[in-house]
Amino acid sequence: MHPVELDSYVIPTNALEGFVNVCVGWTNSNLVGALVPGLQRIGKSHAVAYFVENYRKWLGNSVGVLSTEVLPHKQISEGIFWGDLLTSMRRPAKKKSPEDRRQLFIGRLVEAGSRSEKKKVVIFIDEAQLLDDMLYKLLIGVHNEIWRLYHIKCVWILVGQ
Repeated sequence: MHPVELDSYVIPTNALEGFVNVCVGWTNSNLVGALVPGLQRIGKSHAVAYFVENYRKWLGNSVGVLSTEVLPHKQISEGIFWGDLLTSMRRPAKKKSPEDRRQLFIGRLVEAGSRSEKKKVVIFIDEAQLLDDMLYKLLIGVHNEIWRLYHIKCVWILVGQ
């Protein structure tokens, strides 16, 4: 079948190329985090997926790259948060306790970072506007723990409205 029929093609627009170039620059610097704001329905999630699928073209094996998404809930708990992040990374969240889910999330980041030449992992968090202060502090704790225990650098790229 033709890629148009399968909806499996990408048109490298100026905006997409700009996104890639900025993300590569952030990744190659000692930046620990960045924000990618934008209006809804302009292609932010698509750009993240494109970067995750093709980052080796630009970065080789120097870093690991992962993508996850914050999902909306009426009321969110720590266990739901870690479970959503794992599920959006296509990792089962079979463990029930929040601490076990957190450790699975950390394990996934450490796995990706330890395979890289620079011992660095880039984590895209889509729908980041849904992060409240508590959830943001949970991610800071993960960042600190990964560096302190495993000496793996993290670059957090928060994407949202």
